[in-house]
Amino acid sequence: MTTQPIPFIQVGVANRGATVLWDLRERYADRLAPVALVDVEPSFLEAARAQTGLTGVSTHRTLTEALTAHPEAEAVFIVTPAAYHAQYIREGLAAGKHVWVEKPLTYSYAEAQELAKLAAKHKRAVVVGNQYQYHPLERQLQRVLAEGRYGKPVFVQYLHHRRRPEMRAFTGPYPALWEQGVHSLNSVLAFLGNPALHSVYALGFKPPQSTYRSDTFTSTLTEFAGGVQAYVLNTFDSHRNDWQICVECTDAALVVAANGWERDRIQVFKGDALVETLGPIAAREDAMPDPYAAFLHAIATSESVPTAIDVNLKTIQWIDAAVKSLETGEVVRFA
Repeated sequence: MTTQPIPFIQVGVANRGATVLWDLRERYADRLAPVALVDVEPSFLEAARAQTGLTGVSTHRTLTEALTAHPEAEAVFIVTPAAYHAQYIREGLAAGKHVWVEKPLTYSYAEAQELAKLAAKHKRAVVVGNQYQYHPLERQLQRVLAEGRYGKPVFVQYLHHRRRPEMRAFTGPYPALWEQGVHSLNSVLAFLGNPALHSVYALGFKPPQSTYRSDTFTSTLTEFAGGVQAYVLNTFDSHRNDWQICVECTDAALVVAANGWERDRIQVFKGDALVETLGPIAAREDAMPDPYAAFLHAIATSESVPTAIDVNLKTIQWIDAAVKSLETGEVVRFA
């Protein structure tokens, strides 16, 4: 039996939006079919149609227009600045559509909770995209930790230095957390099986050369229910791109080191001895290799997926707590 592609509307087609649209056309054309593109800038719409060969797809300035013109659409992809995510999620859900939305879900934990309740009310999937936890190497690390191959994790260190010296027009407050930490914190949660938060303390600063409006270097120390601790350092306008993950387990330490943006191995140490080297999870072994596959699975089965809104809430809760700690200088504790 042949399954027809799911018709969708995409809101936001420039920058990251162009990448998402290209991914969908190149990798999921048999599963997802665009019926309308939405953007406030006409030149972005024309460029998107030309670059993807979608010359016959209609274009609109608002999601409202697109939904009216294409009631057959079953899903909405939202790839706009994060400040606009919530309004488009609400509109998509109100129209009975499934929603895929770029990270971060929203800049407010309270708002994220409200959106999760709305998704449950309408019985529609809302899935967050572009999270590093879908990287094949991180998927391998998740699997090894879940299997308990090296005992239980007791401490996680996740360091990510990023060089983006020029602030973009859509950049929100605390970019080291909301734009970059949203990846790192989400990854740590995925490594540990999404445990509840116990306490969060954050320190941050903006270096003298920074053009940003708020802290771009942020350190977050967290304790989870059960006692596991995590130290996460994110920088947004560093002088280098660098990455390191270390998970200390009861029986070994698992280390991921990077060369700039490239990550290709997990090294397992016992004492000073390297006892095993693991590569990325094989594509054939991963039923959910990216957030698009996760979205399709959520639509087809109504099951939760790694970045479903109900799961991703904890990432937003963690960032929200870190921001509160930055602003108050206090430890944020959870009951």
